[in-house]
Formats: sequence, structure tokens, C-alpha cells
Amino acid sequence: GQTASIANTGAMATLGQGDFTIESWINPANIAGVQTLFTKGGGSESLSLSLVAGKLSFTVTDNGVTSTVQAPAALSADQWAHVAVTRHGSEVALFVNGQEVAGDAIASVTSLLPAGNLLVGGSFTGMMDEIRVWDRGRTAFEIADTARERLDYEKGLIAQLNGHDSGGNIFDDQTGNGYDIDLSPGIAPNASSPLNKALHFDGSASVNIGNNLGLSTGPLTLEAWM
Repeated sequence: GQTASIANTGAMATLGQGDFTIESWINPANIAGVQTLFTKGGGSESLSLSLVAGKLSFTVTDNGVTSTVQAPAALSADQWAHVAVTRHGSEVALFVNGQEVAGDAIASVTSLLPAGNLLVGGSFTGMMDEIRVWDRGRTAFEIADTARERLDYEKGLIAQLNGHDSGGNIFDDQTGNGYDIDLSPGIAPNASSPLNKALHFDGSASVNIGNNLGLSTGPLTLEAWM
């Protein structure tokens, strides 16, 4: 699969040790099997947010003890959904479209410190947009309130990646903290612009704009992102 990497420096180096939030818009091409969205660390110290048969799932391993919190219902393929995981102390919660769908106290999380870069994607097939990483556990209200907004500055926002102002092979971190994603490696995902609010066609569907645009005579220009 294709993987992007966010550097393990600064606040990102201690991600998971305390409270945090990871959120993103995703559009899975399919919901089969296990598809990793975010992962950090490995072995006895790791965290991972995935889709398991389409169900949002968070797995954490601390001191070799593994715990999982999983949503009861699956997402739909080829549909955008906003997903998030938060940690407040030992409490972990999962959110889909601003609604809490699962939560549990994970007592085994005592000294979690997953090493290495935060990896985005891997086995996931589909599109991701508006990736945000926070060094605090956001509330349900905060997640729902800003899911559809472009943020400029918010307390605790470590990284924000949404394709705005990206150039060349660099996916810019909008916070200014320097957590840019380099898309040049062969295993990195491709960036498309714009990523959201697009029309998806299956070869037979169409959209009727109407006949009131005054396009019957005179010069005209039609343009679109495809």
C-alpha cells in the first residue's frame, strides 16, 4: 500500500504519551479487510487507527499489552466520512461524523510512548483529506463543530494537512510547525486537487444544471477540475 510519513520530531515525538486527537476525512474505495489509516510505533509500544471490515478501530499496545476499541457499525465505501480518535487519560473514544460511536477505559495505557514517524495510510485504499493531529483530547462538540471548517490556529493543533498551498512533491503543514509530507517517495500517495466536495461519475450518471445560464449564443468558457 501507499504510505505518507510525518516526522517524529517536536510534539510529534511524544504523540500518544498523553492526551491526543487524530482526525481526518476519509473516503474508502472499499471496506474489505484491515485498512490502516494511521500508525505509530511497533512491537511493545504502538498505536493504530484502522478500518476493520469498514468499522473504525483503534488499537494500542503499551508494555506489550494490547487493547482495542471498535465502532459497532461499518462505514460505507465511496462515501466521505469524518473520523477521529481521542485520548483523555485512560479513556479512548472513537467518532464518526462528529458522533461518538465507541469508547472505553484502557487501564493498560500507563507509559505509552510509540517511537518513529506517524505513518498515514499503508493498507488503506481511498482518499483522505483534512488530516489533523492534536496534543490534547478534543471534545465531541469541538470535533463536530470544526469538522467542516478550515482552521487557522487552534490551541494544541500540532499538524494540519489538507492540500492547501501545497506545491511540487510537498504537502504543506498548515500550522507552520513544519510537519510537511514529502510525496516524492515511490510508496507515497498521490495528491489530487481539489480533494473534497467533488462529483463522482460512474460512466452513466449526469448532472443537469438547467437551461437558464444563457449559453446558447456568444463566446463562453467552461472549465473544471477532473
